[in-house]
Amino acid sequence: MAKRSLIALVAVALCSACGSVDPTSPSSTTFAIRGTVTDYQGAPLGGAVLEVMDGPNAGQKAVADAQGRYSFARLQAGEFTIQVKAVDHAPATKRVMLAADTSLEFQLRIAALAQFVVLGTLTIVNNPDGTFAARGQSVNTGEGCAAQVSGTANFRNVDGAIVTTLVWSLPPTTVIRPGEQVSYEFCCITPEHAAVIRKYDGELRAIAVHCS
Repeated sequence: MAKRSLIALVAVALCSACGSVDPTSPSSTTFAIRGTVTDYQGAPLGGAVLEVMDGPNAGQKAVADAQGRYSFARLQAGEFTIQVKAVDHAPATKRVMLAADTSLEFQLRIAALAQFVVLGTLTIVNNPDGTFAARGQSVNTGEGCAAQVSGTANFRNVDGAIVTTLVWSLPPTTVIRPGEQVSYEFCCITPEHAAVIRKYDGELRAIAVHCS
């Protein structure tokens, strides 16, 4: 009889332990995020520091190794932001919705940015083949160098409607240093378009690079 009572007590104790599990506690399943941190040319940025800024994993950090590789382990599922910082580079962030092991790549730009200011107005010149070209100049007024410089212009009539859109680009390896000017040319505008062009607007693009 005593033996049966002991077995009953053990069964009750086990049942009580099962019933004490908190259904609101976080899942024991965790995931990993791995990837690399590189500069704009794809070179690894060893020593870059990555941090989870919010969400269930806020405060967790990882450091990229010499090959730019990093890894977060045992992250709770959820939505959050990861920020990465590296010396001489502008910080970058990415929003993550984590529900499985994930690969996440970061590519950072140089912190010292180039900034271009257009000098004067475009000059329309007549080409030997009868078409017209628009030439102009810009200067880098920023503190950083720039490469892969290119531009787009929308040429408009008196009503502001676009007559034609043209693009230009410098050779990709050309580096424009602070204070240096850029000469560019939009080619080619037909005589019919040239006759009605009254104004233009556009955009100049560049990627900041280290000044060597």
